[in-house]
Amino acid sequence: MTTRIWAGLPAKKFSVTGSFGTQSARITHELGGRVWGRIFTPRPLPVELRHFLQQMMYVDAQRALGNNLEKGLWQTFYLSGRRREMLDRFGETFDMKVKEASYSPQGGILIDTEPYPLRLDDLGGGMRIAFRLLMAETIASGSALLLEEFDAYQYRTSLEKLVDALNDVAHALDVQIFLTTHSLETVYAFLESSKSADPDAVRVITLSRSSDGKLESHSLHSADASNLLAAGLDLRYSPTPSR
Repeated sequence: MTTRIWAGLPAKKFSVTGSFGTQSARITHELGGRVWGRIFTPRPLPVELRHFLQQMMYVDAQRALGNNLEKGLWQTFYLSGRRREMLDRFGETFDMKVKEASYSPQGGILIDTEPYPLRLDDLGGGMRIAFRLLMAETIASGSALLLEEFDAYQYRTSLEKLVDALNDVAHALDVQIFLTTHSLETVYAFLESSKSADPDAVRVITLSRSSDGKLESHSLHSADASNLLAAGLDLRYSPTPSR
């Protein structure tokens, strides 16, 4: 998917298939924020599982740079009762004092900050992406946030603060984060951020292709991944033992 995204041809939908005991379900999502879709299952799913599948959010860097996300999400975000907490986390990430934020279809998102309000789309790419990621995660309460190369346009200092903010929201709202990245800085940031909360909350999954062309995956506990990185192993390219 990454190749198509950066070629300007992002996929329009994706499917998630899961097994829950004796049941299986497949939900097809439209991309670009709220992942609206239909659930296909032979029998009705428990309410909790249906909520989890329907509340999932997908965001990639290209979509988060534009202003389409808020067109479908702002009302839900505004009525969530969590707007203040999200704005505080965004402000802490970029050392801004954010008083409030508003949205209009004509002007987009307006951030009320000192010394004067700023349009979100007039800010740098990293700030635009971060704001929309936090907004999407806030709405994904009790479900999952799927991120594709979200760390594009982030400086290292803002990346570390953004990862802390994403983890804080995830713990507070019971959100699972699934992300893809080619950045070791992002891997380091999540491993370090998880140490102060739940050291086992992060799993690093590496993908590689074997000599016979098979795609192989290896799952590492955060402690194992940290030790391998400390030993100088580049998890992006080096083979890792199966767990």
